[in-house]
Amino acid sequence: MPKPLLLIATIIMTILLVPVVSYAHSTLEGSTPASGETVNYSVDVLTLKFNTPIKDGSTVTLTSDKGEDIEVGSVSIQENNMLVQLSETLPSGVYTVHYEIVGGDTHIVDGDYTFTVKANSAEQKNGEENEPKPEAEEPSSEQSTEDDTNEKNAAEKSSNAQNVPSEQPEEDGGLSGSMIAIATVLIAIGLGFIWWVMRKKGSE
Repeated sequence: MPKPLLLIATIIMTILLVPVVSYAHSTLEGSTPASGETVNYSVDVLTLKFNTPIKDGSTVTLTSDKGEDIEVGSVSIQENNMLVQLSETLPSGVYTVHYEIVGGDTHIVDGDYTFTVKANSAEQKNGEENEPKPEAEEPSSEQSTEDDTNEKNAAEKSSNAQNVPSEQPEEDGGLSGSMIAIATVLIAIGLGFIWWVMRKKGSE
């Protein structure tokens, strides 16, 4: 194949294939606690959300600002979510989360982010949650009748709402499939053009 035609073919295939490959790779969309966030509550569970489903074999490690590795109890995968159960509640400090996942396209993707825990605020919140709640006063018979009527009306509204069909969001997989189909057609057109040029030069 002449060098100009080879160059054209390489450029066409590179332009068409790069967007498709980039779209397929998994990336971190969000987490709890979030990247850079300072929380004032107890942390014993981490959640990471990715833009595509991830596979078993994905791992997470947690390190404190003192360089100590925090023990991870268990890691569970639910489609594009990773749930990390810690062995103990985190004390005050800055923590670095490092993840290494197997994406939906089987590519391994890794990255990290940090968050901060304030133990004093967390302890105060735990103390407030452990305080005994005042006993509720018993409702009168008139109030009970009114409450029963309100509950009945709420149940009827809920039943009517369930009968209304809800719109189903389109799946991301359709977009990915469309991009691959378009890329395939454009590649075929490019290769056909190259073959036609070569055939025309050969006939001359």
